[in-house]
Amino acid sequence: MKNSVKNLLRGGVFALGATFAFAFTQPMDNVQTVWGEDQINGVVPVTLNSNEYICDPGTIQCLYYDEAMEQPVPNSRGQFKLQ
Repeated sequence: MKNSVKNLLRGGVFALGATFAFAFTQPMDNVQTVWGEDQINGVVPVTLNSNEYICDPGTIQCLYYDEAMEQPVPNSRGQFKLQ
């Protein structure tokens, strides 16, 4: 009887944990805003992998995750230009 109660308790805790895991999380947004520095407009927000901008080949960093331009987006080197 004790083992049965323990198993039921474990199952209940697991079910409760799974419920909370889904209740307090959000789906990931496929549209991600990143930042680049345009020569005319300054720091501008753009959508990652969109046709709003190009990164002309170069050695400087093109895109950043934050507006302060401190967290670079990996593999995004080049001169940032709005389209």
